[in-house]
Amino acid sequence: VVLKVLSPHIRTYDPFAPEIQNLLRVTNLRINFTKLHTLGDNLLDNRPEISEKYYYAIYDMIVRGSCSCYGHAEHCIPFEGDGVSFVTNTRADMVHGRCQCTHHTKGMNCKECEDFYNDVPWRPAVDREINACKPCQCSGHATRCHFDKSVYEASGFVSGGVCDDCQHNTMGKNCEQCKPYFYREPGRQIDDPHGCQ
Repeated sequence: VVLKVLSPHIRTYDPFAPEIQNLLRVTNLRINFTKLHTLGDNLLDNRPEISEKYYYAIYDMIVRGSCSCYGHAEHCIPFEGDGVSFVTNTRADMVHGRCQCTHHTKGMNCKECEDFYNDVPWRPAVDREINACKPCQCSGHATRCHFDKSVYEASGFVSGGVCDDCQHNTMGKNCEQCKPYFYREPGRQIDDPHGCQ
């Protein structure tokens, strides 16, 4: 069996390169041939030697077995409920249903940004652009943030993260201002937890 990349989403000049072949490796594929098409010969006689002259052939077959991770994962891992134990399954070439997300993404298919990585909208990785989720710029004064489309558009599509629950007597979209009746001491940086007194 020769496997060749046909998908336009996997751009390669060498479909037989080892990294491409690793994407295409298939194990434990079972094909069950249940009935011969005898072209009417079985009507002539029921002798076994008549059916022995036939053989099976496959003209074309497509097998798909990769989980869809939008370019934000290199491996699929078992998820709870698929009947596969994390401890007992050590096969590196087995395809599972949950992506092992990278680029600060999360979810079954890496289709969301991790908490606090909402400065730009989630996008799939395309070719050499990984489109990683970026952390919000809260100067160390917040641990949560959310994405705001209008803020993103107003910034010229650069930053849309809005910090939630600013700490250390700070406020603002990026926890960059002191709350009323507090002031920044001279010489203290914006990320200093004791900057607003």
